[in-house]
Amino acid sequence: MENPDEVPGLSNERVKELLARPYQLELLEKAKRNNIIVYLGTGSGKTFIAIMLIKHMRGEFGQMKGGRVRGGKKAIFLVSSVALVDQQCREIRNCTGLEVGSYCGADGVDDWTIDKWREEFSKHQVLVFVHEVFRALLSHKYMRFPDIALIILDECHHAVKNHPYAMIMQYYQDSKEAGEEVPKVLGLTACVVVETCDVHKFRQKKLTLETKMDAKVQTTEDLLDILRYVTAPKESFVYFDSTFNNEGIKMIMESFDAALEELSRVREEEALQLKTMKSIHQHALAKKDLDKDFKRLKNEVLTTWQGLVDSIGIYSLMSKANDLLKEIRSERIKENNMYYNQNVRNEMFKITEKCLGDICKMLQKLLQQSRDLSKLDRIHRFTNEKFKMLLDIIRKERSQDDQDPFKNMSAIVFVERKSTAVNLCSALSDIVDQDPDFHGLRIDYVHSVDTGFDIKNFRPTGQGIAERRRLQEVLSLFRSQHLHLIVSTSVVEEGLDVRSCNLVIKYDFPMTFRSYIQSKGRARKRPSKYIMMSSNKMSGTYNQKHSSFKTVEQISLAECHTIPDAQPDLEEEDELETFTADPSNPEVSGTVTGSQAISLVYQYIDKIPVDRFTRLIPVWVKQQVDGSAQDQLLRGLGLSSDSGIKYLCYMPHKTPFCLPVEGPVRPNKKAAKQACALEVVRQLYDLGELTQRLKVKKRVIEMEDSDDEDDYDERGRKVGTRRKRNFFHHCLPSPLSAEPRNVAFLYQVRMQLENLIEDARYAPYFPQEDSVSLGFLLADPMPDIEQLRLYGPSGSLLVSVSYSKKVDISPALMKRIKDFHLYAFTEVLKIGQVEHKEPSFLLVPLENGDINLDLCRDRKDETISCDSVVYPKYKPGENYFIEEFVPSFNPTCVMFQTKQTYIDYYRDKHNIQIKDPSQPLLRISSADKKLYMYKPGGEAMKDKNSEDLSKRTLLVPELMNVAKIQRGLWKQIQVIPFCIERTSSLLHSTQLSEQLTGILNPISHKISLEESWFSNITQKDRKHIEWLLKFDPGVPLVNVPLLEALTLRSCDDVVNMERLEVLGDVFLKYRASMLLYNTALADETQNKTNANEGELTTLRSKIVGNKNLRGLAVDLNLHEGPINAVKIETHTTYLPPGFTAPIEERLKRLDGEFHGLIEDPGKRKTLSVGS
Repeated sequence: MENPDEVPGLSNERVKELLARPYQLELLEKAKRNNIIVYLGTGSGKTFIAIMLIKHMRGEFGQMKGGRVRGGKKAIFLVSSVALVDQQCREIRNCTGLEVGSYCGADGVDDWTIDKWREEFSKHQVLVFVHEVFRALLSHKYMRFPDIALIILDECHHAVKNHPYAMIMQYYQDSKEAGEEVPKVLGLTACVVVETCDVHKFRQKKLTLETKMDAKVQTTEDLLDILRYVTAPKESFVYFDSTFNNEGIKMIMESFDAALEELSRVREEEALQLKTMKSIHQHALAKKDLDKDFKRLKNEVLTTWQGLVDSIGIYSLMSKANDLLKEIRSERIKENNMYYNQNVRNEMFKITEKCLGDICKMLQKLLQQSRDLSKLDRIHRFTNEKFKMLLDIIRKERSQDDQDPFKNMSAIVFVERKSTAVNLCSALSDIVDQDPDFHGLRIDYVHSVDTGFDIKNFRPTGQGIAERRRLQEVLSLFRSQHLHLIVSTSVVEEGLDVRSCNLVIKYDFPMTFRSYIQSKGRARKRPSKYIMMSSNKMSGTYNQKHSSFKTVEQISLAECHTIPDAQPDLEEEDELETFTADPSNPEVSGTVTGSQAISLVYQYIDKIPVDRFTRLIPVWVKQQVDGSAQDQLLRGLGLSSDSGIKYLCYMPHKTPFCLPVEGPVRPNKKAAKQACALEVVRQLYDLGELTQRLKVKKRVIEMEDSDDEDDYDERGRKVGTRRKRNFFHHCLPSPLSAEPRNVAFLYQVRMQLENLIEDARYAPYFPQEDSVSLGFLLADPMPDIEQLRLYGPSGSLLVSVSYSKKVDISPALMKRIKDFHLYAFTEVLKIGQVEHKEPSFLLVPLENGDINLDLCRDRKDETISCDSVVYPKYKPGENYFIEEFVPSFNPTCVMFQTKQTYIDYYRDKHNIQIKDPSQPLLRISSADKKLYMYKPGGEAMKDKNSEDLSKRTLLVPELMNVAKIQRGLWKQIQVIPFCIERTSSLLHSTQLSEQLTGILNPISHKISLEESWFSNITQKDRKHIEWLLKFDPGVPLVNVPLLEALTLRSCDDVVNMERLEVLGDVFLKYRASMLLYNTALADETQNKTNANEGELTTLRSKIVGNKNLRGLAVDLNLHEGPINAVKIETHTTYLPPGFTAPIEERLKRLDGEFHGLIEDPGKRKTLSVGS
């Protein structure tokens, strides 16, 4: 590129960054020829060398066609932290134009199948991994080295001991020794060693790294050339006084120390007590719980906050101590499932609470003493000299620009702990708000992300994903200079590329050479500063340590630019033990190392389904193995394998191990535990608990399920869930559902007012004294119904439906009967928008037990009496009962509401002239009132105004029409819907019982409501239930009352199924559990200790679950009538017998079409029935 200034769309600075520097081209040529480790300082462009090598080899990575990679191998780029994944992915994509994928634990990759990984591989040519993810891929043989053309290890100095880089390169060496094709290797590092060392040790570690990486360390031969491009920040120390001059602060620190000491004492005493526990697993769980609570209180609370006082001052406690105290108190009383002594747990929490409580009081006292100070003065008073020194450093870096004094600042403050990062940023934010010197300073904090690869938790958490997103957002703002300063842990020490960073402050002194080199390397812009903060007390130690860092840095430069006269001996490393599932088929057989085996054991146990009260862990028991005196001597020389340490692993009871697994003897406990874990993995694989790729097998429960294809409807709604509710047609039971024929069966409905309510506002009606009644005309006989208790306007009623006689029905009579049936439901009960089209029994009027259709006739010309039902001529649609004629009131009286006479009111309001001014007026009550008659309540009662007729509504007889039927029959028709529904429910429940038992009751069998309540079943019936629970096959089947079990709470009936549901649920689950246990484990050869209640619970859930129960309910036709699910409201929810509601069909059709109008498929799936 001859004239970079002419490149469109790119700044000159960016163009220069994309131009290879001479030393980068030099190292690129070396990388093309051999495997090398690029050793260059931070900021020298190591990543760009890797990108140039990727571009050089791009022909080997296949071609993209239709969004898929055709042919070729992969380029793998490994990073050591989540923070670098997206950064390197973005750089490679932008510079090469290749398809790049990025993966870390927070993406949930641990549970991905090989098919999912193959899908990812098919879409990308370059793959950027956090090292642990790639190590797992190799372990499970989801990816093999022959499929890789290039592997790049960023910060490859980590490839030592049991680091994932070391394990990855061990797999590489194994593949190479097996004769497989292996990829080109490129390592990138700014420090060959991570610790201080002398020349000999450096050479030894360098050779070890080269051997592990199968590559040679290479750097530029022209040091002067690299100095033209690489920034060397100016290093300096600042010192502060770390002594506590304030007496209050000393007391707070002493309180922390006292609480820590007391906490340790309680923990040690309980640990000794736990050793007396007999169960090894209970002891292990109790010890784990004890240590977990102890470490949380010690490390996360006391030590953390003590460290904050030491790092920032007591100001960091002032706003948070009370909240922390409340959180600890809340945690103490929270329900838990701890295995150690609850009193000990309470004591540890109370020690912590007392400490925090005392500190809160001290802080309150200090705040009280400083109440006259401004917030800024309080910050300065209660922060320490270290924090104030940081403020001085930042203040000195201000520019003279009054508009934006921090526009040239791009600073990173490195701290050791997450809590320090968060609270230091908070304190600095308060300073920015209060101190004019810092106005305009934009700050934030970052810290490491939980990748989700914790040894006992292999699933990504929402918190981890959110933390990763926040980390990337903050770093992006910092790169774009929207933030002037970030407070960070070591998460951004390695690899973070911020070219504008010109100030690095080590708030906590770097304790390792790696930390020193990497943190210093973040200062990329010229000129830049690297400031290390140290207390006066530690100044000598830290100066000496800094000198040793500089010495190692000089050794690194010298040794990597020269070839030593003699090669040092290779550093001895422990031999890496592994287990391969099937060595004869290595291409698809997983391989694990000892440390991976320990993780795999925990992962296996973690995936065993258990209830919330069960906790499973392996127990590792160390044993010392002593050989002979000669063997002890050989052991000292490293030649003996008969003496040393071995481990026994006691696997929990949900695993197929009855006895502990014994590991081989190893010289140290770390190697011994790993060897034991490998043996556990081997046995798990042999028992079929692991796949050939050494993944935990998913426990597949085979069970016939013919409805799987119908699990979801066209809307994506699952069967058995609320969203999959459907409309069902409610049917009458036989014989109520059949229309009577020429010869019909007449059943008389008899009503008796049993308990008259007191202080009723209106006159009671005694149906038993009336000669008229109602009847059901049926096509076939049915059992008599007795003792239906309902609640009418006058009190409780006893209703019965009993057989009367056979009757002959002529066509003319049938027409009149249907007309009465229609009139009763549409005119008397005012049920609208229905059509009489369906076959059903018919309602008939009776007089003295015989059908008398003349009871329903045109009565307009009849004289009004107290038995009449009337409605106004001027206002049809409202019906009234006549309570009495009132002679003392006539049309000339004044109406209470209008202050007019009745004559004047009707003339003015309705243009009606009353002819007889002397006629007595009518006291009336509504004939249209809707009562819910399954429960008492709602009756009209007397009040202070009910007897004052001057304030009541009175009607003029002259202006009234008379309805077709009279008062008594009208009142009985109002009861009929509840009588019909109760009769229908009793018949449904009886027929269901007969269907289940196969025992038919004789037609003479009478059904009683009182006997249908489960709460009233006899002691003999309860004995049947006991026999059922005992699975006694000799128990004879009998019909049992089921009405209560078929009545939902939504019916608002006097009883419902809620209590029975608990009993039924328990019975079903118990019986299903016993059945499954005895059938699923019937094979005597099966290891009974591996019986998994989690799997049995899943099987039981399929039997007792909603989907299966729904299927059974449909098979029993429960959806077509027996279930009582809706409260009867005659004007809304009640559909009379023989009627249909066209509006319901229309609503069903519209509901079915509605989801098609929603464009968003996600929202469409959320629609339930009736949306």
